[in-house]
Amino acid sequence: MAAAAGFLTPAPIRAAAGDLSASLLEILKGSKTPAIAALAWKDGTVVAEGAAGVRAAGGAVPVTPGDLWHIGSNAKAMTAVLIARLIEKGRLRFDMTLGEGLPMLAAEMNQGYAGARLLQLLSHTAGVPANLDAASLESFRISMVPLDEQRIEFARLVLGAAPLSAPGEKQLYSNSAYVLAAAMAEQATGLPFEELIQREVFDPLAITSAGFGAPGREGAIDQPLGNANLNGEPVPQAPTLAADNARVLAPAGTLHLSLRDWAKFAAVSLKGARGDTGYLSAQSWKTIFTPVLSEPQPYALGWIIDMQTVPGSRLIAHEGSNTLWHAMIGLLPEAKAFVLAAVNFGEGRPQALAAFNALMGDVTGGTQR
Repeated sequence: MAAAAGFLTPAPIRAAAGDLSASLLEILKGSKTPAIAALAWKDGTVVAEGAAGVRAAGGAVPVTPGDLWHIGSNAKAMTAVLIARLIEKGRLRFDMTLGEGLPMLAAEMNQGYAGARLLQLLSHTAGVPANLDAASLESFRISMVPLDEQRIEFARLVLGAAPLSAPGEKQLYSNSAYVLAAAMAEQATGLPFEELIQREVFDPLAITSAGFGAPGREGAIDQPLGNANLNGEPVPQAPTLAADNARVLAPAGTLHLSLRDWAKFAAVSLKGARGDTGYLSAQSWKTIFTPVLSEPQPYALGWIIDMQTVPGSRLIAHEGSNTLWHAMIGLLPEAKAFVLAAVNFGEGRPQALAAFNALMGDVTGGTQR
């Protein structure tokens, strides 16, 4: 899921010594959301962070600022950066076609996909459906076949049917497209996506808490639990395979990590949006942050580019949810700032958005429209 966050609550959070916990607890009051965490960065440093609530609805174990949060489709930005890193190493090209990248499927794929290119997969303009059917996704959820092999079978199923639109014609948000892009990366390198993102994203950025699927150990409350919505009530879900999307969908968004580690990725992305070339080239960052089509939203590669909301700065934003969690990120390159927020309840978007917007008010001086 992706959407640009709207600024609905203009009052900024005024946190004592940068500790947001008390303010976040106020945001939770009167809601069903068990827990929330948020972080704000300005001028090269964390200026505020905190966490409030409990790890599982109905429980008593409090969340902490160092806890792990599922960020859903926000991981797409990391997949796009991984692809860009491989392109700079000569392993892929943004104009590489599906037939080139997945040659074992070239003869059997629907010819409507013949001209679809890697850039179109990452910008949701390749005509790829959002997801496979529920039965196919459930079979992948329980599969123990190596994940790179699963992604080839996934691609076979997707590409066997006609695209929903001609490549390049329309923007159609697609989790499946990111799986296809990752499959191309796996074929180009001989390595599974999970190892590639460790090598190209997590290790260079010193991200040490990242993992896939629901965080924590089954039978323990050592991390926040995602909460399902049962007649309006949050119900904790044990961190099993059933508590997330199928593992094959990792490139589209099954990632969890701490907010401090997510901030490391946000910080390098912010620098890239401001012209820094220490991690990727200027051309790569330009491609990542340039929308391919502007309707229904100005979607680039894992980011929505909002030129209207904050006077004097782009708002580069995204949201993610696997229905048990909700997380959002917003970069403000010209303000040298970013904000992260996450909750452990899919219906908790209003609380995440309240924290997000309030912190945006803080880091911009309340100048958002």
